[in-house]
Amino acid sequence: MKKKDKTFKPVGRWIAVDTTWKKEKTTESGIVYNETQDQKYIKSKVVAVSDSITEDIKINDIVFWDMRQFKGHMYKDYFLVHESWVALVDDGKE
Repeated sequence: MKKKDKTFKPVGRWIAVDTTWKKEKTTESGIVYNETQDQKYIKSKVVAVSDSITEDIKINDIVFWDMRQFKGHMYKDYFLVHESWVALVDDGKE
């Protein structure tokens, strides 16, 4: 897990997430890819949240978001995920 960086806050309807990629795989033809790249949704931990978020998403929540929407939005080592891409929020409470 990356060190927490409290020096930034996304604007608009964006959240910053820390994503841990699963093990790399290699196809028979030699193409190397991350195991999660063939999945529609990816699990990430929220590290920063914009004040404009309308959903109940908080720092340290686990979110599952639609990776197909991602176009390279990054800040440092964090993925910037739009609120509308989030399909599920797990706050760890039962």
